[in-house]
Amino acid sequence: MLDWDNHKKISTEDLVELISWRGDEDPEVQENSKRAGAIFFDRFRDKVIQKCEVLCKRWSQPLMVAEELVEETFSKFFTRQKFDINKSLSDDYDVAVELYLYRISFNALVDRYRRSVSKYASKYTGEEDLVYDITDLDIFNGTVESSTKLKEKLWLLERALDSCNWKQRLIYLTYMNAGVAESEYPPRHLSKKLRDVTGLTQRSIRVNKKIVSDKIKLIMDIYAKKK
Repeated sequence: MLDWDNHKKISTEDLVELISWRGDEDPEVQENSKRAGAIFFDRFRDKVIQKCEVLCKRWSQPLMVAEELVEETFSKFFTRQKFDINKSLSDDYDVAVELYLYRISFNALVDRYRRSVSKYASKYTGEEDLVYDITDLDIFNGTVESSTKLKEKLWLLERALDSCNWKQRLIYLTYMNAGVAESEYPPRHLSKKLRDVTGLTQRSIRVNKKIVSDKIKLIMDIYAKKK
């Protein structure tokens, strides 16, 4: 019987086994698996964060990437469930788990770095700035009159943003104006400006960006069906 109130006495090996029961139809088993996952995360979180920050520094990546790496590392550990102590260089179970987590973090960073170099390395000019209002978008700075279709989309965008707070409007319009795609990170100088002005972490900024994107997609879909 595991002592959930004194989780320090629960071995990492027991936690990993319980985590492997994710997806079981028994509600009690599911609950125990979730508990084990939370304890496992708490047990190794600080070491993984430190490792990810060191990796990002060595690879000249912004620290905001470290936050994403930590989340990705634990997510992959929980879902893939491929850890095997017999394949580890260490006989100590906890050390073996740490090494395995570090390898996941390293591989994830390498994948992100390769995507960044191949697709986004020279995309930004360094002149990108915050955008607080739709009329501040670069599209309104030209002399060519907007097409009817474009005006339509901008009108729908305004309707969608009406229900958003000022931080969400700022984040979405800034990303949109800079041409930051869904799977991309904005340039460092722009990320810093957004964090300074909104007081949000990079992860919270991405979450708010997704909230607005989902709202806009819903409105666009509804409008398209009515046409």
